[in-house]
Order: sequence, then C-alpha cells, then structure tokens
Amino acid sequence: MAPRSSPAHCEVRVAHQQAPVVPNTKGLPALPIELLLEIVSYFPSVPIPTSIFFHCSQLCLERIEVLQALSQMCRSLRSVFLPLMWQRIEVGVTSYIYSDDMRRPGYLPWKKDVATELVRQLEIVTIRDPTLAAYVKIVSVVLTDYCSKAVFREFVRCLALFPNLHTMQILGAGGSLGRDLTAAFAGRTFPTVRTLIVQSFASAILKACPHVKSVTSASGPNPLMFYDIARYCPDVEELRGFSHIEDESQFQGNFFQTMRKHFPKTRVIVLYGPKILSNRTRQELAQFPALQRIEIVVHSYEWKPPIKTFLKQAEEVLRDLDALFEKLPSNLHTWRIPENSTEAEEKIWRDLHEVFRDAVLVMLFRPKRQMMQDMLGDSVDSTTLFVMRDVSVSTSSDKFPSESALASCSARASENPVGDIVDMLMQVLEGLALIHSNNVAHRDAFRDNFVVQWHPESLRPMKISPSRPRVYLIDFEVAIDFPPECPADECVCTGYPIGRSFGDLEAYTRPHAPELGNHTVSSN
Repeated sequence: MAPRSSPAHCEVRVAHQQAPVVPNTKGLPALPIELLLEIVSYFPSVPIPTSIFFHCSQLCLERIEVLQALSQMCRSLRSVFLPLMWQRIEVGVTSYIYSDDMRRPGYLPWKKDVATELVRQLEIVTIRDPTLAAYVKIVSVVLTDYCSKAVFREFVRCLALFPNLHTMQILGAGGSLGRDLTAAFAGRTFPTVRTLIVQSFASAILKACPHVKSVTSASGPNPLMFYDIARYCPDVEELRGFSHIEDESQFQGNFFQTMRKHFPKTRVIVLYGPKILSNRTRQELAQFPALQRIEIVVHSYEWKPPIKTFLKQAEEVLRDLDALFEKLPSNLHTWRIPENSTEAEEKIWRDLHEVFRDAVLVMLFRPKRQMMQDMLGDSVDSTTLFVMRDVSVSTSSDKFPSESALASCSARASENPVGDIVDMLMQVLEGLALIHSNNVAHRDAFRDNFVVQWHPESLRPMKISPSRPRVYLIDFEVAIDFPPECPADECVCTGYPIGRSFGDLEAYTRPHAPELGNHTVSSN
C-alpha cells in the first residue's frame, strides 16, 4: 500500500502543480539566442560540398548529440535548438561505423547501418512528428545498395514533405544506385532546391530539380553529367567539380563556349591552376556577362608565374565588382550619425546619392508605372502568396540570397554607424530586386517589414570582429505572385495592399505612400 501523505505535503504538492508557468530567466536559457547559436556553431557538421562519404566522424556526432540534449532541457531551449537540430538530415555518420576497431566482425555491414539511420530520421520528421518536416532545409546523406529500392522510395517520398528544403547533398556507394534512383525519382519535382551536390549516377536527381542554382559534381569533371545539367537545370549559376579540365578534348577545345551557351547566368567559375592558359582564359572569362567570382584550385607545389599573371588579368575581368564600392567616400570610416538637423542629413545623402542611384540602376527591377484605376483591386488576375513571418537567426539569408555585385562590396563598406545604414539600405534594394526578378510584388514593403538581425561592426566590445548587419524582408501576407509567363511590363500592382489583415481601406494602418495620396500608383 502506498504511503499516505500528510495534509501539509498535499497542500505543497497542489500549490506546486497550480503555480503559474514562467520563463526561465536564469542560467543557460537566459543567454541571447545569438550567443547560444554562436556556441553551437563550434560543433562541426558535414561539410557542403564534399565528396568524402564519412566526414568528421565523431565530431559530427557530437553536434547531433549536443543539439538533442539541449532541445530536451527545457521549453525555452527547445524552441531554439529543436529547429536547429532538424534543420539538417545528415546520414553517413554513426557511432557504430566509427569504431576504432576496424577489424571487428560488425564493421562490414556498414551499409545496413547507414540505410537504417536514414529511415529512422525520415520516420521521425514525417510520421512521429510531422511538424518537424518544416524545419528541414538541408539533406546530406549517403545512399547504399542495401535494400535500395525500398529505401530510395521512402527517401523520395519524404523529400516531397519538406517545404523549405533548399540544399541536397547525395553521395552513394554501390553498383545499382543509378537504376534504382531513376525509378524512385521518376515523375518527381522539387522546385525549392537551389543547391545540389551529387555524383555522376544522379541524372534522375538533376531532372527532378529544375530550378537549382548551384551544382557540384562529386565525381569530378564528367562530360555526361555536364550535359545532363545543361539539359535539366537551365538556371544554374554556379558549377563546381569541373575545375580539372584535363579532358578538354571531349569539348573539342570549346569548353568555355559550351558553358556560355548552356549556362549564360554563370556567376561563379572554378578553374584548375595548372590548366590555365593566361591570355586565352582571360578572353573567355571576359565574355561571361554575369560573372562575379573566379576561384582557382591550386596546390602549393603548383604555384607558378603564369598563375600569378592570370590573377592580375582576373582582377581586370572582375573590376566591375568593386566599381560601386569605390564610389563610396574614402573617409566613410570617420562618419557618424548626424545631428538632428535637416542640413546634416541632406549632406550625407548628397554625398551618397550617386552610390544609391547606381545601386538602383544595377539591382532594382521596376515594373512600368500606371495611373491608379481601382484603389482596392489588382490589375492582374494572379494568386495571392501567403508566407508566414519566418525570421530565423541562423538561416534567414536563404530566403533572399545575395545575387548582385553588392554582395562582394557591401561587407567592406565601413566600420561605423553611417556605413551600417548604407549597407542595410543596399540590402533592402537587393531584396526587392530579387523578388521582382521572380515576378513577386511584396505590396507592403514598409519600414516594419524589414527586420535587422546584427551585431553592428561599429560596436566592438570584443577583439573578434562582429558580423555585418543583415536585413530580412518579411510578411508576404498580401504579396502577389505573378505567373512566370507574365511579361515584365504587366507585373504591376495598383492601390493599397488590401487583404488578409486589412479587410478594407479604413482598417489600413500603414503609412500612406505619397503617390497614393496623389491618386497615382507605382510598384512596391
């Protein structure tokens, strides 16, 4: 028989159960989220990209175990570390595989361990707790030929349940992977994937990711894979894994011409140092209209004078990247926030007028202006895009990645408050330019919908340099997503952004734009 509690003990227990739940304001949960994430960032994860099946061994396992433990400590820490824990599906590291005793009998069936771990993680985020699927943004897995048909079908089924998936790194070991992958990915499409790291057997994966921007060949410069990318992924801007162009004869000496033909949007080119022909390579690179970065793969024993010469020529090819930065005042590092006077503010903007004018010309796509016909309606029949406020302190930059030359120069703008403001305004324009280029009109791009998450570089409490301010555009509640086939001059919104939270004009509480007050309308 259970012992009886005294009335006093019962009262204490009841009072404890009825006590209000308050946030934990002491210890680890009281630290700022940025500091918690900084601590966790010192635990390495599987590198992306990589061609090594089992990378970092126990170090990667430590990160997973730490995140799992922290997410189970308390409610406040769970809200931070649970999304971070399931942000990545990583399969290829298990304590069973990484035993130091490589000769033990259990070492051989490592393929079974990898397949079992993959199915276990997929089951957690799709069956046991489907709400976790929204956290998954990166999938880095090793596929094997162990029960490949069943495992691949389940793998592809779960990929379709990840709405925010943007990066896939799929490596493999086994002879029948290509055939089984083709069957599993048949008829599937993953439009959110922007970064892909695969091997030569992954033609079916390339076909399933038509909007990918960056593709890395983990098998080296395979010509067949090159043409598969050209056939299925027309929007590629970054091609990696083809730097060792030792078999250039397969392209009949026209590799760069072929690349320009199939990938006109190329922003990043990776070259192998010893294969660089200085003058010819420079001439070829100068013909890429969107080129922003040149990476050279070279070993210390291969460092030769021709490569040094090419570096100078490459600087000339990329000279436009720094053109905007060079227009900033040379003494910008001495500027401070102006006094509360119109004259002081106007002086700053007069000095920076040329910079912002050129930034708008370079980045900002502006649809054609129209006179307002209907203050409460849209001139184009389109679908309203509902996007929840999702400001993640670690990966929100994936929402609007940098796409222009400003990405290279804004990080060096200055080390003071005025420079921080310049940097933030450039990012604002860059974000608007990106959504406009994708036929999306925000319609509510006012001050409160630009969120800044930063440690300003002008504030240096430590010797470690803080990060630049980072600006995120949020709240797509009343945004308009124009069809891809809609011409640019017809992607125009008119009137106030009425809808959802603002049912009518009387409920609209945002600052009124001057052009609407004058009965005219422009793009957002």
